[in-house]
This record gives sequence, C-alpha cells and structure tokens, in this order.
Amino acid sequence: MTTQTLFALLDADWATLAPTPLPARWRDDPALAAHDTLADLVAVTERRADPAASDRILAALVRRAADDDADDVADDLAARTLLQMLLPGAKALARRLLWLGDPAERAAAVVACLYEQIRTYPFRRRPARVAANLLGDTRQRLLHAARTSAGSGGVTELSLEDLAEQGGLPEPATATALATGLEPSPAEELLALLAWAVDDGHLTGAQARLIGQSRIADTPCEELGATAGLGAHSLRRRRQRAEHALMHAARAAAGGTGAETELAQLARRVPGAECA
Repeated sequence: MTTQTLFALLDADWATLAPTPLPARWRDDPALAAHDTLADLVAVTERRADPAASDRILAALVRRAADDDADDVADDLAARTLLQMLLPGAKALARRLLWLGDPAERAAAVVACLYEQIRTYPFRRRPARVAANLLGDTRQRLLHAARTSAGSGGVTELSLEDLAEQGGLPEPATATALATGLEPSPAEELLALLAWAVDDGHLTGAQARLIGQSRIADTPCEELGATAGLGAHSLRRRRQRAEHALMHAARAAAGGTGAETELAQLARRVPGAECA
C-alpha cells in the first residue's frame, strides 16, 4: 500500500476548508475584503494576470499568520491558507531536494520548514515578494540543516532528472512562478536550463551536476574534487568546458535571435560565490 504524502493529505484537507467564508476579522483588510471564501483567495494567487494583487493577499495573510506582532494573536487559519497557496512551490522544492529521503519524507520536511517560516516571517522588514521569500528561506534552511548535520559530506545531489521532464527549451517560469505570479530565481532558471541541456544531449549528467553543485549548491571545488579523486584546478577546468558547452548550446537554440544573450548569460546568473 502506498503511503500518502503530507502534500496529498493537505490537498484533501483543503477540499473541505476551501468553501469556508472569510472570517469577519479579515474584512478590515482591503486585500482580503473583496473575496467571499478561502477558495476565492487561492484562486487569485493562482492567476498570473495580476501579480501585485496576489502579493497583496499573501502579505495580508502573512501579517496575520506570523507570531511576531505584539498587537495581534497569530492566526492559524491565515497560516493554513498561506500554506495552501505555497503548496505548488513546496512540491517543486521537494522534487529537487532528493537528499531529504523518499517522497513522504521530503514532503514532511518541506512542509514543516515552510510552516515555520510562515509563522516567523519578518513581514515588517520584508513586506513584498512574500511567496518567493518564504520558499527561498525554506530551501536555505533545509540546505543549512543538512550541511550542519552532515559536516563535510553534506548536500551534493541535485534533482536534474525531475527537471528534465519539462522537455524543450524552458520558458522563464517554474511551479513557484505559476502559482504566485512571481518570476523564478536565477538558480531556478539555471536548473531548468541544465535539465534541458541534459535532456537534449548537450551536457552529460555529470557535467550538469558539477555546474549545479558548485554554482547553485555552493559546494567548494576542493570538496567536490576530493570526492571524485581530482584536484580543484582540474575540476574547475571541467566546469569551464561544461559551461562553454552549455552557452554554445543555448546560443544555437536561440537561433541568433534577441534571446541569445539572455540564454547565454543564464549560466552566470547564479547566487553565491564562485569556487576560488
């Protein structure tokens, strides 16, 4: 018998909660007052036509859900609604973090961490781009926890296989962006480009992992080289050749159009420092 993931349980629970009318205590917020039910709020955040309206709803909910406001009691329903809005992004995150375990373990870890970020979100300091901030914070917390517990043998694997299922040259959108109307991060764009390159045979899986591990996961080249039995200098040269192949493939796919420069620069638009 297949064990249901926490994602499936939350979706089933939401089917019951969705028709719930908005609480009277939410009616004093203009971002929420125009909507009748919880389902109406979620529907707005799923549309990409008006990302500003989506962010206003997310901000209004996180103000109620976070427990750092001395004037108000943290609102459990607001936290649950916000969690549901972010569930597509959480599912995408869990698919990438294979080192968290099997699907049930990944779902539980991501949801627990995301819920904690919702409850402690510093909304006064970060009032905009709420979805991107919460999902980004969740990813960073999970990476930090894994590295701390694993020491020098920390996180090295990236889920290129799942991303490769997208097929074709990826558009600049991810599950997170589709759910919230927000643009994907440079790291997400690069992961999608790597998946495309592997799927079309421009890079091997090993080349893509090397770029992802050093550029996105910020794993030092010395650490990667020690694992592979190579010196850091040799590994950097391998990465350089792989990135040149990636950019050449991106230029060729762009067909000499205006998209050429943007595609070629994706491999360089990654957060974190390069291997020194």
